Amino acid sequence: MKNQYFLHACQIDEIGTNQLLDHQAACDCQPGRGFLWVHLHASEPGSREWLESNTELNPQIIDALLAKETRPRLLQHEQGMMVIFRAMNLFNSDEPEDMIALRMWIDQDRVITTRNRDIKAIEDIQHAIQAGEAIKSPADFLIMITSRLFARMEPFIEDLEEDISRVEEQIALGHGSDLMQGIGKIRKQTAIFRRYIIPQKAVVGGLLRSDFPCLTEEHKQQLAEDLDRVTRFTEELDELRDRTQIINEEVRNMHAERLNEITYIFSVAATIFLPLSFLTGLMGINVGGMPGVDSGNAFWIFAGITAAIAGLQIFIFRKFNWF
Repeated sequence: MKNQYFLHACQIDEIGTNQLLDHQAACDCQPGRGFLWVHLHASEPGSREWLESNTELNPQIIDALLAKETRPRLLQHEQGMMVIFRAMNLFNSDEPEDMIALRMWIDQDRVITTRNRDIKAIEDIQHAIQAGEAIKSPADFLIMITSRLFARMEPFIEDLEEDISRVEEQIALGHGSDLMQGIGKIRKQTAIFRRYIIPQKAVVGGLLRSDFPCLTEEHKQQLAEDLDRVTRFTEELDELRDRTQIINEEVRNMHAERLNEITYIFSVAATIFLPLSFLTGLMGINVGGMPGVDSGNAFWIFAGITAAIAGLQIFIFRKFNWF
């Protein structure tokens, strides 16, 4: 019977040759022949039992590997490191900003990864190992993970920039009234990306400064490239946040200006009809002595007077540029 928590395991030697392992073989695997990679489902109860029975990891590390909610961080402990990243959610047409936690424990003899949902970067690693790519050490594994994670983020950051540019173009054309829903979605995505991508800058920086024995100068050069990439992401997200705030203010100003125009039109109309309403109210009272009661032309004379008054008001408003 297949263990629901045990997703993948393989042993990789110093020249990159890999051997897939089942549950029992992974439990019996001894250090000294390359390194062991075990991939577990963090939500399944059996994962904790396996970690407690087959590793000597600190309970704090195990809790972090299996936690439901995590933020990107780096924790060095004795001869290993726990690294937590967030990856784009690229499965089942889900929202990419619904980022998935990828937790890793790395030491000289093994890599243990856990996740709650599928992650494309892990599939990339599996395919790379099957294709015989040179993953000869836990550090190689770590570098490939970071590279794949950030490479998959880049298109979504670029899409956000394109969305912002389209919105700015629509506003320049005066179409801001129909853009509030789109702006709200962009602001939401930007905020979530910033929440999880900015801490990953500190994680990569910590890896670059770490004294983990497996990290060679070549690895650190690649980490420096990843740090530059994630730094660029954070700067672009900061710029996108500022641009969305400016756009939001522009749209609000457009709405306020439109509302002011409508209010102004109603005010002008009310001002024009105010004296006319007074006259019609005055002439409509039912008391004796009203002028024109006995005249057949009185109504038309009164209508002409009100039209003249309205015309005079419009002339005065035009003359003083009041509308």
